[in-house]
Amino acid sequence: MNTTPTTIRLNKAHVKRASRICASAFYNYPQSITMIPDGKKRRRIMSHVFECCLNYGVLYGEVHAISENMEGIAVWLPANDSTLSFSKMVKAGFLNMARKVGPTVLYRLISGLLHSSSILDKHARNTDWTLFQLAVNPFYQGKGHAGALLKSMLKRLDEKRQSCCLDTHDKKNVDIYKRYGFEVVYSGLVPQTGTNLWTMVRKLPA
Repeated sequence: MNTTPTTIRLNKAHVKRASRICASAFYNYPQSITMIPDGKKRRRIMSHVFECCLNYGVLYGEVHAISENMEGIAVWLPANDSTLSFSKMVKAGFLNMARKVGPTVLYRLISGLLHSSSILDKHARNTDWTLFQLAVNPFYQGKGHAGALLKSMLKRLDEKRQSCCLDTHDKKNVDIYKRYGFEVVYSGLVPQTGTNLWTMVRKLPA
């Protein structure tokens, strides 16, 4: 009996709503707090950041959700797009996002992305896919939606014998991802912040 959870693939029409859900899910995420320390400002502008990220995923990768209710959302990028090409970011709405978030937030965002990309390139260069983002609507957290999103994609990757990687700034996520076969290949502080970064790789099954 096949018990692998099913998901749907999101498109451009879903992005606005999905960006608000992701912003809410990541409101207390360490990187979000570092990027936008002011809570009121963070609540107001985080959706603009995620709108750009989700557009990128729709255009150049895959964006999955549990259902049309978007209880959980995952953005997957193939290896050749995990470094976030600037020209592709522009097509995904980067310039519009930049105007809305302001120079300070933009600088912190770009610095964080560049650092993450450099670590992934060094420690996870030969992987096939990157889990760029995994968010669960706060109203549905603790109900297994993150696991369902992971299981659905990981089953497919196993069948194709493809590896994947991710990074996280939240220590509690590390043990969760280990349950799904990911191993830590790097851990360290993000420069000029007090935020930690863990990079993890899920290799091909033996």
